[in-house]
Amino acid sequence: MPTIHPSAIIDPTVVLADDVSVGPGCVVRGNVKIGPGCDLRGRCWIEGHTTLGAGNIVFPNVTLGTQPQDWRSDPADPTQVIIGDNCVFRENVTVHRGTKSGGGITRIGNNCMLMVNSHVGHDATLEDRVTLINNVTVAGHCRVETGVWLSGYAAMHQFTTIGRFTFFGAYAGTDRDVAPYARVEGTRPTQYMGVNVVGLRRLGVEVDVIRSLREALGRLYPNGTIYDLDKEALAEYDARPDLNEHVRYLVDFVKRSTAHRFGRAREAGRFAAAAAEHE
Repeated sequence: MPTIHPSAIIDPTVVLADDVSVGPGCVVRGNVKIGPGCDLRGRCWIEGHTTLGAGNIVFPNVTLGTQPQDWRSDPADPTQVIIGDNCVFRENVTVHRGTKSGGGITRIGNNCMLMVNSHVGHDATLEDRVTLINNVTVAGHCRVETGVWLSGYAAMHQFTTIGRFTFFGAYAGTDRDVAPYARVEGTRPTQYMGVNVVGLRRLGVEVDVIRSLREALGRLYPNGTIYDLDKEALAEYDARPDLNEHVRYLVDFVKRSTAHRFGRAREAGRFAAAAAEHE
């Protein structure tokens, strides 16, 4: 049976795995499912159609699955938050559920850590092994790919994507997609400071592959900012049959980012959906 502190409030609609621990002052209501080994430390609030996988730790004052900060949202909308396994939610983290117009689901993958005061907006996706340091803001409809590290006070504009294994510096911000494997600093303009060498070495990526990624990123963005894509270099790289899998992923990611004039691949789908509604 789950271990539930007497001061916790648990709706009868909530499904708890047998070994879940619910600490003092927690409120869990609605269509919530909490998987094996989860530990709700105390004073957290989980509601809506929210699912937690196995082994998640939820610290005090965390809110998961609350109504999105969107004027069009309705508290009765059956939108969701879906969380994978072995994630850590530190104090004051907020994760909002999706919106009907945005796909309806906010997703967080496996082995993520969301540190104090970080926020994940509606319809956003965090893939696996993502780290949000204190006070990071991931806006609605954003995507953060596998292995990304967002340093303190970093911020993302809605509909942006940060490519996998990118290191995003403290106080940095972006209003368009950020290439994978990069190291990023600053805002207006956001600067590429080379590739994420430390992260790539930890992954076991070979030196010659790291070198090829550094060369490709430098060719694609010769002025070092996220706004200065060299489209001729992109076409040249795209035509090459000899690219290793990491450089090919980088090139394909950048190609997708050019799908919309704001440099946000996910925004293209937004405008396509809006056009279809008015046909």
